[in-house]
Amino acid sequence: MLLFNKFKIAVARTTAFFSVLYSLYSFFRKDASVEVNKLSFYIFASKYINMIVMFIPIKLLFILSGAKNISFLFDIEQKLGRNTYIALLVCIVIVLYIFDMVAKIYKGKLTNQQKDKIENKKYSFRGKDISQKIVQRTYSPYCQMISDFLVLAASIFVFLVLSPHYAVYYVCVVVSYFLLLEYLLFSPHQTRLLKKLNLDNNQFIQVCNGILYLIFFLGIVAVLFVKSIHILVAILILLVARISTTSLRTVFTSQKALRRDFFVNHE
Repeated sequence: MLLFNKFKIAVARTTAFFSVLYSLYSFFRKDASVEVNKLSFYIFASKYINMIVMFIPIKLLFILSGAKNISFLFDIEQKLGRNTYIALLVCIVIVLYIFDMVAKIYKGKLTNQQKDKIENKKYSFRGKDISQKIVQRTYSPYCQMISDFLVLAASIFVFLVLSPHYAVYYVCVVVSYFLLLEYLLFSPHQTRLLKKLNLDNNQFIQVCNGILYLIFFLGIVAVLFVKSIHILVAILILLVARISTTSLRTVFTSQKALRRDFFVNHE
């Protein structure tokens, strides 16, 4: 019964969190004139490009070592020829690196420009006065959080394509993880677990993140036993799981920054 009550509390807080998060989207876009969509997209794109750039060289090494390619990619390799196929992959990596570099530069410029665009006036969010300084220090964590949710959504899509079994496993783990940390980190009082561990929230998030990645990895191993998948597919799943783990960490670190100014009085 006690566990069920804790679960209800976590669900209620999570619901309140998403409610405020939704309201903040309109607040930052319309009231503060923050380009939320652009900033979030460039952060999201940068993360996924980095993952692809990591995967393609691994794939190239597999091909050069004589390992069997993924079936549909093997067909492409056969049509183009081995050398042309390898050259194409190298070109893709170079293009992605350049795009990633340009995206990071543009994101940095856009982030700096936003600070200047935020007017020095009193803002209002759900009846609470918000100063310019608060808007300036919270719009970036908010965009970061939106990009993290985009990463999680894209990861679910990728897993559905690569391995539906793993996609179901992934969703269950992420939801459980979110509710658990929501309860442990953002309770009105410090939980006994955090007191015993003598860790602050950021340290606890890092510890949990390491455990989460291990859980994701064990899920991949389980899928390999249940259903035979190509090793390159398994590696791709692992890389996507890795950036998902990073995104889940920044979701909670960003949430900390936002709660201080927007969430406390609305839960």
